[in-house]
Amino acid sequence: GSATTVMLDQALSGDEGGKPRLANVTGALDNRIRALPPNSAVGLWTFNGVESRSVVPLGPLSDPVGGQPRTAALSGALQGMAPSGSGAVSFTTLRIVYNDALANYRAGRTNSVLVITSGPHTDQSLDGAGLQDMVRSSADAARPVAVDVINVGDDSDRPTWEAVAQIS
Repeated sequence: GSATTVMLDQALSGDEGGKPRLANVTGALDNRIRALPPNSAVGLWTFNGVESRSVVPLGPLSDPVGGQPRTAALSGALQGMAPSGSGAVSFTTLRIVYNDALANYRAGRTNSVLVITSGPHTDQSLDGAGLQDMVRSSADAARPVAVDVINVGDDSDRPTWEAVAQIS
């Protein structure tokens, strides 16, 4: 099984196929999560131009969250998501989520963070070089955590995301 924290940009905008881009992304995520084996661990963070937050903590899909199955908690959160704000605090959110993934590393599993963003990163407290340095210095060969990125659209941060994915 895998252990994946999804980091989703709530500022995804635009339409695709007559539906909002965010709705297409959340629908695809919901379908994929429902297809995973129950021993897979999944968590969900969201971010926009102002803040980030943990929506569903990382844990096995078979474990309950708030009295409901984790799959139902994730599905409800994804289906209830609406676009919010513009810009993104993606780099600073990854700093939190990546360190959390390292601290809660699950041995014997493929551990990763899946970043879905359209950018650009707008929080100036951490730039692209700083994000790459953070991942490089935090990486632990005994607890590998991959950063996988789906970069939607024409994002000026694409080179940074490609570098972070390669570093991790």
